[in-house]
Amino acid sequence: MFRKRYEDVHTDQYHYAMLQMVRQGKNESPQEFADRCRALAQRITCQSDDPVAQRVHRENAERMLLASYVAGLTGVPGRQVCYASPISVEEAIRIAVSVQEAERQEKFNNSFYARHDSRTYSNSEKSRHAVGSRTASQPEGRRTQIPRSANKARASSTRNAQTKAALRC
Repeated sequence: MFRKRYEDVHTDQYHYAMLQMVRQGKNESPQEFADRCRALAQRITCQSDDPVAQRVHRENAERMLLASYVAGLTGVPGRQVCYASPISVEEAIRIAVSVQEAERQEKFNNSFYARHDSRTYSNSEKSRHAVGSRTASQPEGRRTQIPRSANKARASSTRNAQTKAALRC
């Protein structure tokens, strides 16, 4: 009676449908999404006394898990995994995590250089660095100071995001 009370009341069709429709959450990492997909795949794996039948069920569940994981990944990691056509879930996770880390590193580098771009340039250097263009009232060679107050709000918001990301890791 105890087992029956706490047994899963959903049908096998429900679990198959949930595995096929699973999508990565907005703030969910590829690893967390893979864990959620694995939990759904375990629910569709049939238990059998025959070892051959059990192996076939497990292989089918693995194929469904891989297809659902690749289809459910979002963003650039999802596209890259789809392009790579992995043959196992572990390979798909490895690709997705490495692409996500590369994106995170690229965002960090961009915010780092944007924060430190408040240097003093001559007018000819400004056009070369795409910081600003020379006006007719400013003669060539005269140095101008780029205001730091414009970058200050942006730098503090990226710094807060970086601190939160570091604490999460």
